[in-house]
Amino acid sequence: MSTLILSEEKEKIGMSYEEYREMSALELENYNLKDFEQKEKNRFAILRINLQRIKRLEKQFQPSNTVIEAVEKIKRPQFWLLITESWCGDSAQSVPVINIIAGLNNNIELRLILRDAHKEISDRYYEPGQPRSIPLLIAYDEKNNELFRWGARPKHATELVKNLKNNGLSKDEYNKELHLWYGKNKGKDIENEIAELINKSNND
Repeated sequence: MSTLILSEEKEKIGMSYEEYREMSALELENYNLKDFEQKEKNRFAILRINLQRIKRLEKQFQPSNTVIEAVEKIKRPQFWLLITESWCGDSAQSVPVINIIAGLNNNIELRLILRDAHKEISDRYYEPGQPRSIPLLIAYDEKNNELFRWGARPKHATELVKNLKNNGLSKDEYNKELHLWYGKNKGKDIENEIAELINKSNND
């Protein structure tokens, strides 16, 4: 697979999950709603519910034996780049799960970048005219060879949204159904798909 990241970039790129969490919390804390128009108040509401989703998953998500066994097979260093944004609902439902999975093996280094603030890097992963969907996880081996990608939603969630759109539901309506699905699924499809990608990369 192609190499889209440089060794020197890996040493300084992005932020840790903890730094991302702190950034998101500070962004929410710094809002003064009385000074903002409705658009900003809507953004505040989105950030608040996303932080609630993150906290819930941090408490509730328990890795299955399937993903634990897959991650334990990683014997050499890997670099996981996760492209995200604090306002993205799909990211709030996925990033905590990915962080917990990455934390199962010290050979995995996870770094996060904000898609819009780091376009010089994030745009490498999207073809011209392709939706710049997030979250997007890209895994590299120690020689900067790309191992796999995952995102922006689990396959079942993607199919759900497609069907709901075809049935004429508005964005607000299908987002409500999407996050109900996430809440019931509790990260299981995410971990199963990532485990499958890890196993496939180990066998290639």
